[in-house]
Amino acid sequence: MPIDKSWPGYKKGTIPDDGFEWIWQEAIPADEPDRPVKVVTIPFGYEKRVLPRGWQKTPENMPLELEIIFEKDIEIVMRDGVKIYADIYRPADTGGKKIPIIMPYSPYGKGGGGANLMDVVPYRVGVPKSRQSGLEKFEGPDPNEWCRRGYAILDPNARGSFDSEGNLHYFGRKEGEDCYDIIEFAAKYDWCNGSVGMAGNSWLGIVQYWAAMEQPPHLKAIAPWEGLSDVYRDLCRRGGIPWAPFLKWVLMGIPGRGLQEAVTEMAEAHEFYDAYWESKRVDFSKIKIPSYILGSYSTMLHTIGSVRAWRDTDTDKKWLRFHPHQEWYEDYHYRSIDDLDRFFTRYLKGEENGWENTPKVRVSMYRFGEKYSLYDQVETDYPIPRTKYTKLYLTSNQTLQNSPGTEEAVHSYDSTSGDMVTYDYIFPERTTLAGFSKLKVFVSCQEHNDLDIYVMLRKLSIDGELMEQSNVPLHELPVKSVKEVANVNPTKYLGPTGILRASHRELDSQQSTEYWPVHPHLRADYVEPGDVVEMNIGIWPMGIIYEKGEGLRLQISGKTMVLPEWDNPHVKRMEPQFNKGHHRVHLGGKYAESFLLFSKSFENPFEPAMITPAATVQYLSGIRPNWLSGGASGFGAATAKRFAEAGAKVVISDINPDDGARIAESSPSIKFFQGDVTKAEDWQRLLGFILKEFGKVSILVNNAGTTYRNKPTLEVTEQEFDRVASVNLNSIFQAIRIIVSHLIERGSLQGHKGSCSRICPSRHPRNLVTQQQAMSPITPYKIDIPDEKIQRLKQQIALADFPDELPDVEPWSRGMPLADLKRLAAYWKNGFDWRKQEAKLNELPQFMTQIDIDGFGTYNIHFVHQPSPMKDAIPLLFCHGWPGSFAEITKILPMLISGGNDSPSFHVVVPSMVDYGFSSGAKKANFQFEQHAEVAHKLMVKLGYKEYVAQGGDLGYFVVRFLAMLYPESCKAQHINMCHPPEISAASHPVLWAQFEATPLTEHEKAGIARSRWFREEGFGYNLLQSTRPQTAGYAITASPVALLAWIYEKLHDWADDYPWTDDEALTWISIYYFSTAGAAASQRIYYEKTHRTPRNGFPLKDAHLEVQRYIDVPLGYSRFPKEIVLLPNIWVKAMGPLVFLAEHKKGGHFAAWELPEVLVQDLRTMFGKGGGAYGVVPGKSGYDQ
Repeated sequence: MPIDKSWPGYKKGTIPDDGFEWIWQEAIPADEPDRPVKVVTIPFGYEKRVLPRGWQKTPENMPLELEIIFEKDIEIVMRDGVKIYADIYRPADTGGKKIPIIMPYSPYGKGGGGANLMDVVPYRVGVPKSRQSGLEKFEGPDPNEWCRRGYAILDPNARGSFDSEGNLHYFGRKEGEDCYDIIEFAAKYDWCNGSVGMAGNSWLGIVQYWAAMEQPPHLKAIAPWEGLSDVYRDLCRRGGIPWAPFLKWVLMGIPGRGLQEAVTEMAEAHEFYDAYWESKRVDFSKIKIPSYILGSYSTMLHTIGSVRAWRDTDTDKKWLRFHPHQEWYEDYHYRSIDDLDRFFTRYLKGEENGWENTPKVRVSMYRFGEKYSLYDQVETDYPIPRTKYTKLYLTSNQTLQNSPGTEEAVHSYDSTSGDMVTYDYIFPERTTLAGFSKLKVFVSCQEHNDLDIYVMLRKLSIDGELMEQSNVPLHELPVKSVKEVANVNPTKYLGPTGILRASHRELDSQQSTEYWPVHPHLRADYVEPGDVVEMNIGIWPMGIIYEKGEGLRLQISGKTMVLPEWDNPHVKRMEPQFNKGHHRVHLGGKYAESFLLFSKSFENPFEPAMITPAATVQYLSGIRPNWLSGGASGFGAATAKRFAEAGAKVVISDINPDDGARIAESSPSIKFFQGDVTKAEDWQRLLGFILKEFGKVSILVNNAGTTYRNKPTLEVTEQEFDRVASVNLNSIFQAIRIIVSHLIERGSLQGHKGSCSRICPSRHPRNLVTQQQAMSPITPYKIDIPDEKIQRLKQQIALADFPDELPDVEPWSRGMPLADLKRLAAYWKNGFDWRKQEAKLNELPQFMTQIDIDGFGTYNIHFVHQPSPMKDAIPLLFCHGWPGSFAEITKILPMLISGGNDSPSFHVVVPSMVDYGFSSGAKKANFQFEQHAEVAHKLMVKLGYKEYVAQGGDLGYFVVRFLAMLYPESCKAQHINMCHPPEISAASHPVLWAQFEATPLTEHEKAGIARSRWFREEGFGYNLLQSTRPQTAGYAITASPVALLAWIYEKLHDWADDYPWTDDEALTWISIYYFSTAGAAASQRIYYEKTHRTPRNGFPLKDAHLEVQRYIDVPLGYSRFPKEIVLLPNIWVKAMGPLVFLAEHKKGGHFAAWELPEVLVQDLRTMFGKGGGAYGVVPGKSGYDQ
């Protein structure tokens, strides 16, 4: 069906004059019955309607989660008169706020129209239709997802596609100009906040470069999630070899009513790099705005473009993330969407959400086979700065080795078939290859004057089998192994590739680097048949982990080895029929410098953690007269100022006239009245003063209060106690009796605002205990679990069903063995004596008290407190972890409190963390390690220990580090038996880096890295679950004590160093979780909180792991046990603080206080004893009987 040349949009608009002749072809109309690529068509015409919540495009699609205002086929006129048509989706309810726009731009269709390749590729690459609304442009953001996040989606049909006028251009300046015009048009909508961003993948990513180069004023940020940037080198003539079928198929899938740039014909007409190709190359120096760049290894199009974008974009506000998936799967994965939302929230909404603290570079690594990839390894740059470029030389026996071979050889292959020559290398240790590679090879051909060489790097298993990588996590696919995954490039990756035509082998010496050859492609340098020529072939970046014994295979062929994009006749043959005869690879002698250069990276086995949005700040408001006692300083002064800033009239009263007058002078809205809150007559006078000045009082904030000024309770005099009680209690009584009664009489009481013991400031003074805490008692505590709870435990065990177990698996390789689980469950039900273990636990001196947590309320805190008989013992705060508890102190407590002559003694305090043991459960979300540290610190101060030292492992490690950060004037030293230091670099820690580079790793450190790697790869599943879906996991361990048993006992087994756990020991530990006040599920909450932190002043990072890696200037001690779950080089630990003590033990695991109590105690005695690095850190408390 020919196109209608009478259509007003035919050939409309201007064509850039860039020094060459354009070639055009007719588009295939959307309604052409025999079009080779079928497309979904949507009738043309403007309409506006509301899509209701629950609306579905098809029964297979996700229902809308909100009401969306939908405008279809909005007309936007370009600078040359061409009319482009776009759809807009925006939330019906924006809460009165103006919102930003996200624009995905391409010719692929809008509103779900066009040719959606996801429906062509197997399994829809793991993205079922039920995960999408169906309104999204192919490779673009889903309106349902982004409207609910507070954005509008502007979805144009590009010039020359569908019903948009003009000729279709394949990238370049014209698309950039059109995007400029559309952006500036859309930013003027009265509902828009003036900020526009761009998002999308492939074409939608590439066009963002061209739009940003034009620098439209309202384009605030771009997110090119994979986009090539040099059409000649990346796509049409990579390595000088023409590649047309894919492009031809793409253009077939773009309906239009006019002309299209004939890309394949243009490519044939422009064999060498010239003005045409220059017009298709991105100039990143013109891009100045924030950019979030995504890259992958498996794409056959975009990898190098993403690297160039990172390297050359002219802004410091740029981020690069290499992901391990197929691009479409990644586009619609919730983690990626959340991450992109944080980026756009910062730069389109203007919110200070801490995005700038996101690592600049994150790189994922493939592992191949059934193993999941390593996600988001944090780096400072790309290529990775700590890369070591390594040469492996091709040998006559078809292997790769570390030195040039001496024996001459010629290896040949038939270049017209799939024949190849291969060279293998086996890794003697675990190795990560991350970045670019290059092959230098000498080749000849007797039958032809040119050669097309194709190169691929494959991974070999320990058994020598070729391995494959699924581009979609296997759990998303209906298969059981990678071998079953469909053999097409979107779903399966074989390895990185390089290609080069011999006549294009000339190097650009100015742009080429050690690891990446750049070819100018300006002329043909043909090869005389039989002549041997040197070829330097760049291999696109990779990120692959090779285990010890696994191998790398270099494959050289005359045919591409990449899998086809999909099973389609238009794209199945991807290389021209160009080669003739046999290609010969020459080695040895004068060709000995034939080598594969690859990028070897020293591995960081830990993921970085992805960044969360900042919390909303809520301001006080109102204009009513307010009265505040104790308003001359501290909390009261700050509260008075905030009320005044919000427009309120404020009266402050205080016994201190100087401070009161100073605060009143700070604002005309604040007046001061001197008075004593313990005297009724002063309250009466104050009420009269307020009524005279304002006629009424509306809000009462009773802030007056005092403390013992951190005196230990035994040192407080009777007079001091009477004063604290009078101020803290009598002031409340007088306020109620006089002020509140006045409000009741006037009928204006809207709620007694109470004492500021319950109104906490944003930050407590470090050593302050509030008046409520000063008055709350410390009471002895005994564990006494009701009989009905014990019986319920046994009933639940009796009702448990057990799964089967494969007979041929290694014990403990997949979790707790069934036989062990059944045996322990039976003993827990029939033989375990909780009352006996309860009695043993009650031998510990346990107490209960209330601690008020800033912004979180009051909590009952269970703790062990055993003072030493030595007067000058060192106060020691012992912080437990998971799956431990306060009971971990049992074995070391008697040793710690003894001493005094030859070794130091300690006063010992062991709190049960909130959500653990017999302490309260958290009352609301975001109860972070800061709050756990606040509990511990306030408990120590309440017990009279205003200065102390702290010890911890596992979660206790985090608490100890936050104590040192938040309360350095009180927490005088920190000792840890688990440590996750930062990975140092020449940029971050130049001195330590120099030491690290000059000091070989010890055998202990190498073993530690291996142990850490095992933990990350095989033992980290619990952490991922508890850090992402603790509520879901909590249902299982709450409903089934057998599940709880398996969940915890596995860790006791895996994390200890062959410790012989008795059944009673293990079941006591697990029973504490079952009988805990908050319940077993509550113990998992901190894992979610620590990886979903809200950045704020002083603590900008999302993951607590990163927060505690900072340098804290508090003496640090570290006991290193070989079976701990995190073990990194010792030098790195020095980046965390002044390391005054380090002990490296030959035995021991995660539970040091239980496995090797004498060893841990000796380490503490050495660190804090005479001659130790932390001796005398607590003034007047040396630990010795002096």
